[in-house]
Amino acid sequence: MPKTTVSADGQIIIPKEVLDFLKLQAGDEIDFLIEEDGKVIVQSASSDSQDDDKLPPRLKVLQEKLQRGEKIHVHDLKGMLHREGDEPMSIEAMDELMKQHVASKVLDH
Repeated sequence: MPKTTVSADGQIIIPKEVLDFLKLQAGDEIDFLIEEDGKVIVQSASSDSQDDDKLPPRLKVLQEKLQRGEKIHVHDLKGMLHREGDEPMSIEAMDELMKQHVASKVLDH
């Protein structure tokens, strides 16, 4: 696991392995997503899709986990499944939409 040290003025040097993975270059912006369990997700602020900009932060975190091949627990979805006025959607339909979205992101990179 790549590591770095925080300087006295709060700056860090991002390890090359992370820079390469995120395809970051000098001047690029990064986002820090703080999860409820205290983990912090670091990701490139640039997005290839305007759809990603519309995702709430909690959903972005789940998307990143899925893209890394991690499993998510159904409890991570609490409060995200229903919005007033939305039509019900089957689990199969949700799975298919998420697979299509993740596949489009993987194939674009």
